[in-house]
Amino acid sequence: MRNPIRFFAFCRLAVLLIVLTPQASWGEPVVFLGDSMLYGFDNYPDLRPKELVNLGASSTLSSYVASRAGEAASLKPGSIFIATGINDISSNKDQAFLAANIDSALGTIEAGSSATRIYVHATLPVNFAYFPSPSRRTT
Repeated sequence: MRNPIRFFAFCRLAVLLIVLTPQASWGEPVVFLGDSMLYGFDNYPDLRPKELVNLGASSTLSSYVASRAGEAASLKPGSIFIATGINDISSNKDQAFLAANIDSALGTIEAGSSATRIYVHATLPVNFAYFPSPSRRTT
């Protein structure tokens, strides 16, 4: 039986892919770059575009995205979908770490493939100044 949470995540990303990617570009390669939210997406052939390069890897940090951005850009894809951040949270990385890695990845992709459309789905770390506990928020 499929993991319902993971399947939901795949369906959510599939909706993003279908809604955000113009039909005219479906003949172009699409690159997935990120963590386990994208890893295995190619196991759902009905949800994927014609040419999908999946650089998703389980248990990776946003630094992985930054380190593989050049490889993704070198493919000159029509679209790159980035999903990252959840493993940064579980590894106690701060917001600056995630922001710097996403910024680095975006800069590398834009420099290497300026026509590529980039979509980022990031899970951001919590700012404990505003969320001192899971059930109470201060403003």
